[in-house]
Amino acid sequence: MDLHKPPIMVCSPHSQAELIDTLVAQKVLKSPEVINAMKAVDRKFFLPPGVSDEHSYDLVWATQTLSSPFIHALALEELKDLVSPGSSVLDIACGTGYLTACFAELVGPSGKVIGLDCDHDVVQGAAVSIAENCPHLAPLLSSGTLQFITTQDLSEGYSSAAPYDAIHVGAGSTLHDIARPLQQLKMPGALMAPINTGHWMYDYMVMRKEAHVRFPSLRGTRVGFRYFEPVEEGEYASQQGNLPSSS
Repeated sequence: MDLHKPPIMVCSPHSQAELIDTLVAQKVLKSPEVINAMKAVDRKFFLPPGVSDEHSYDLVWATQTLSSPFIHALALEELKDLVSPGSSVLDIACGTGYLTACFAELVGPSGKVIGLDCDHDVVQGAAVSIAENCPHLAPLLSSGTLQFITTQDLSEGYSSAAPYDAIHVGAGSTLHDIARPLQQLKMPGALMAPINTGHWMYDYMVMRKEAHVRFPSLRGTRVGFRYFEPVEEGEYASQQGNLPSSS
């Protein structure tokens, strides 16, 4: 299969519209529904406290609580077949809530989106960001369609609202870390996470829970690029190119 490459470095976009146009031009964003969802949620409102506005639309800039636009686009495109009006989504390690808000755009008022994080202040900030800056999504917060929840152990997932059509994990994980969340998927369902492959390196993978004639199966596929674990709060040390294809 063809794996997604990190975006070619170009002049940083200066608005959400320019960011989307750049991701489309580089063939990272392809689906109209995903393009519209990202257009509707402006990333500048989800920057962590103290971060300069200059990073609002940088293609690959990221922190511990906000992934890069490239990763957000990759996750939405990979899970789009399971995330549509009425779907149920769990966003583990949701950070400042940008991707969670995009999932809410896709599932609408008939769906369910849970943003889960272990940092209470970050979770509270995510809800405030949406309430104050995304008026079209604020009613989803009020109705409970969109929720942000604090937990002490992200590896437990959130069984109270299970099962889910799709689960996204925003933090570097091991296969052990995602074992419980995988049990919270519907059939069919999919979980996307950066999986630790050793030596501080992570591969973006999608684990698909599929139904077959005789028994269910779980299939993992590399879908993204490999990156190094952050060496300090603020930015990733490196993001590297293509992974070898997997069968």
